[in-house]
Amino acid sequence: MSKRKPLPSVEIIKSRLRYDPQTGKCFWLPRPVSDFQATHNRSPEAVAKWWNGRFAGKEAGSKQNNHYTCRINGKDYFLHRVIWVLVCGKDLDGDIDHINGDGFDNRLRNLREVEVRENTRNAKRRKDNRSGMTGVGYYAPKNMWRARINDNNGKTVTLGYFKTKEEAMVRRRQAEIRYGYHDNHGR
Repeated sequence: MSKRKPLPSVEIIKSRLRYDPQTGKCFWLPRPVSDFQATHNRSPEAVAKWWNGRFAGKEAGSKQNNHYTCRINGKDYFLHRVIWVLVCGKDLDGDIDHINGDGFDNRLRNLREVEVRENTRNAKRRKDNRSGMTGVGYYAPKNMWRARINDNNGKTVTLGYFKTKEEAMVRRRQAEIRYGYHDNHGR
């Protein structure tokens, strides 16, 4: 896993954004002239006036794949991480899980701090899944359905081969409970 880039300081984030926990949205705050530099034809005051007129009070963030990102000091960050800093006053060591699986839903009640492994246990079913359940697939060499899962050590465990997809799904669901997968996993 690659190391994630550190977020700007809490002070910088709090000086740039306001968060509404009910809607999960962030809004740009007006910025002082000291945040801006002159361009080839405009003074810092003119740049600040232009920026504040265009962005202050507007919603921050743009959609990137399955999450919102926002640009602070010329670098893009996941908005849910920025929100975590706004609310908690510090970055987190693990991951942020969107409990309902919607990466665009940044309401505080939908965010929780989890270990990386736990976050993968609340993942959506992949788009290329054809069985209808994560970890269940048709295994042509045996002409049977196979159920698999990652255990608590991160190792893939084959749960068995079954004549019907339904049997494989039952076994997979039992294993999800045994290994502590979130109820939303594979939705």
